[in-house]
Amino acid sequence: MMKMTDVFLLLLLLLLIDPGALPQTQQQPSAAAQTANALWQAQKWEEAAKAYESLTRSEPNNGQAWFRLGSSLMSLQNFDAAVAPLAKAAEILQGPQAYYALGAAYAGTGDKAKSFESLRRAAETGFAQFERMKNDPHLAGLRDDAQFGSVMEAVERNARPCKFSPAAKQLDFWVGHWDVQVSGQSVGTNVIERLEEGCLIMENWTGRGGSSGRSMNFFNPVTNKWRQT
Repeated sequence: MMKMTDVFLLLLLLLLIDPGALPQTQQQPSAAAQTANALWQAQKWEEAAKAYESLTRSEPNNGQAWFRLGSSLMSLQNFDAAVAPLAKAAEILQGPQAYYALGAAYAGTGDKAKSFESLRRAAETGFAQFERMKNDPHLAGLRDDAQFGSVMEAVERNARPCKFSPAAKQLDFWVGHWDVQVSGQSVGTNVIERLEEGCLIMENWTGRGGSSGRSMNFFNPVTNKWRQT
C-alpha cells in the first residue's frame, strides 16, 4: 500500500506533467447555462452563440459564458466579433485557455501584434498544449514570424518541463537495457525507461530466479532531491 507521502509526491509529478490534470470544483450552472452548454456540445455554433450572448447579459461575470460565446463565433469564422467576448473572458478568467483563444482570434483578424501579446500571456500563465498550437490553422499566418518560435518554445517548456531541466536529466546515464552481474555471473536484467516527457525514470527488474520488481524515480523540485518509489 502506498504511503500518503508517496501519493502526494505522485500528485506533484502529475501536476508537473499536466498542470490541468486535477479536478476543479465548479458551481452548478444555471438553467440558461445548461441550455447553452447543450448547444455547445452539439456544435450548433450559431444557436450556441445566441444562447451565450443572452447568458452574458444575465450573468455578466460568467467567464465561461464569455469564453464560449467567443469560441462559438470563432467556429463561425467571425473573428472580428469573437475578439470582444474573448477579451472579456480573459479579463475574468485570467487563464491560459482564454488568452490562447484571444490570441487565435486576433490572428484571424490579422492583428499579429495583439495576437502575439495574447499568446505570450497564455504561455506565461501555463498554456501547455504544444501540439495544438503547432497545428492550429488559426495561427497559420503567424508561423513565418520570428516571434512564433519563441512563443512555441515557452509553451513547450510548460508542456515538457523535464526536457529543459538539467536536474531531471541526472539519471539519463541509467536509461537502457542492462545485464546485471555479481562476480561475473548474470543475476538478472534491468530495463530503464524515460517516460512522461522525461519526468519519470521507470525501472523494470527481472531476476534470473523469477523475481521481478519496478521502481518509479523522479526529481522533486521542492526538495531538490530524487525520489524512488
